Amino acid sequence: MKWKKLNGQIHLWLGLLSGIVVFIVGITGCFYVFRDELIKLTTERDLVLKQQSEKPYLAPSILINEAKKYNKGQQPNTIRYETGKACWIPFFGENERFEVFLNPYDGHLVKTKHWKKGDPDKFDFFGWALDGHLNLWLPFKIGRPIVSYGILIFAIELLTGLILWWPKNLKKQNVEKSFTVKWKAKFKRLNYDLHNVLSFYTLTIALMIAITGLVYSFQWVSASLYWVASAGGKPMKFDPVFSDTTYTETAQHNIEDQLWKRFWIDSLSGKGSLYIGIPKTAKDTWFVNMNRSPGTLYRQEIYYFDKNTGKELQGGGVYSKSRYSTANFAQKGDRMNYDLHVGSFWGLPTKILWFFISFITASLPITGFLIWYNRKWGKKKKRAKYKRHLPETNAQMNDVARESSPFKRYSVMTTIKSTDEDRNSKHA
Repeated sequence: MKWKKLNGQIHLWLGLLSGIVVFIVGITGCFYVFRDELIKLTTERDLVLKQQSEKPYLAPSILINEAKKYNKGQQPNTIRYETGKACWIPFFGENERFEVFLNPYDGHLVKTKHWKKGDPDKFDFFGWALDGHLNLWLPFKIGRPIVSYGILIFAIELLTGLILWWPKNLKKQNVEKSFTVKWKAKFKRLNYDLHNVLSFYTLTIALMIAITGLVYSFQWVSASLYWVASAGGKPMKFDPVFSDTTYTETAQHNIEDQLWKRFWIDSLSGKGSLYIGIPKTAKDTWFVNMNRSPGTLYRQEIYYFDKNTGKELQGGGVYSKSRYSTANFAQKGDRMNYDLHVGSFWGLPTKILWFFISFITASLPITGFLIWYNRKWGKKKKRAKYKRHLPETNAQMNDVARESSPFKRYSVMTTIKSTDEDRNSKHA
């Protein structure tokens, strides 16, 4: 078997094996690309506030105490400041989430949200889409491996598809066939062009989306990419960070206000976003996530502080062990993996591009299946349909010969001859 024919068989069967997974992951990825923008336009429109440059934001301790009034005095999990938006203070339970949004200038209530697992009135569309994207709406331990290996197969599919696409020579006819879609052609040719041509134009970005997704599925993918980018280095491992549980002295008060002043006032100057995670257990730490570019992850900086003393602790992962401004090439690539996967690194323009790439990716299993189906069964059905209209007796054949043009008589006679030869070969 020739190499190109073998490659075609590999492409075919791997495509049939992973087609459903690629379709679901691709189409749910389309939905999820604009999650932040759509939420801001719908459910969070009332959370956008006019900035008051002459009036400062209130400190976290004040806003946290205000938020407790709306949830029976319980301790919240975190507080988030973001430029031009209401302050977000959530309370997370085992199967529910209660969120309080306060005006950061005066502490007045803007909105509350209550989500409970299994509540049909609280359907989360983007949560549903993400569940399908990650594990096909199956239990995580079952669905996640199926998605992981399905996308790994898809990455191989892209490479085998490139080999099939490659023109045999650079004649004008072959080049046009490989680079242009004949929109006015019949369905079979149009379907072939949509699969063959569009897959070529989207191959580079589709492969990057697949590989950045595989980073979250297989440790060896992450390690291999880092090894190549760093010329033999190893990626930073995540080191858990804990507070000193043997501390017996009186804990410092209002550590959150100190952190807020250091990062929100001094570092960010009130522009960007700041998360302050609030410790609940003895070993928990104060957690700070500072981001100068909300909507992306690659520029975020994470810090940990002891629960009782407020002393800065070392550990965590790439976002806490390195800073984007001083990170090397491999570390920057590691930090940008998520933004490359969802297309958020350059904002709305790359998100729009990623949306169309994901949509085309989702269409490839469908157009590929139709190509295979038409080649395997389409010709047989057409030939069977044509045979039903052929003359079966000598008298009918003579009628056709008398009433038809010379070209039609030749066509009918040739078809009858080939049909008789097929029948004789089968009997033989």
